Amino acid sequence: MCQTVDGHPKKKLLRKQWDEKLFEFLKKRSQITKRPMVWSGDLNVAHTYHDSTNEDFFRNEWDRDSNRHASKESYFRETPPEDRGIPGFSDNERKRFEKLLEAGDLFDSWRHLNPITNETNVSPESNAFTWRGTPAVQNNFRARYEGMGQRLDYHLLSNSMSDHLVDCKILGHGTQRHGFLGSDHCPVILQLKL
Repeated sequence: MCQTVDGHPKKKLLRKQWDEKLFEFLKKRSQITKRPMVWSGDLNVAHTYHDSTNEDFFRNEWDRDSNRHASKESYFRETPPEDRGIPGFSDNERKRFEKLLEAGDLFDSWRHLNPITNETNVSPESNAFTWRGTPAVQNNFRARYEGMGQRLDYHLLSNSMSDHLVDCKILGHGTQRHGFLGSDHCPVILQLKL
């Protein structure tokens, strides 16, 4: 499981250190074994802008709840552009995730079966997102992330396993969170053939 970050600089540093240690592990692993790997879980990063229903919103969100910044303007003044946005959306996190895929010789099984094309325009109602913002508790309020979606949960496979991939399905869909089973994340099913 990846380190979770809440936007605090110390936690961002912890996430960066986690990614760097994982990168070293994956590099060493690839040198000592060619055994295939399946890595599954909530990796807390939206790999590309196609992995979000509201890319601009998430990338421009600021650390409003921590009281470290008096305003959005001070957040943008004090935060380097490559580290801005909610956790999992910064340019640096995405670059490090890409490096992890390369170091481990891994591919994203769901994206492999659902490639990005020039026509890719994913509906917020589709089953392309594994996390959804929860609805407000009171009917007359809207929760900050209500109905928004991100793809944060992955089944990553060694490239040598591409011929074994049968299917990868995200079971939840829609702004009403069908299939989310009481969590803000939904199940992702991976099917492989031997």
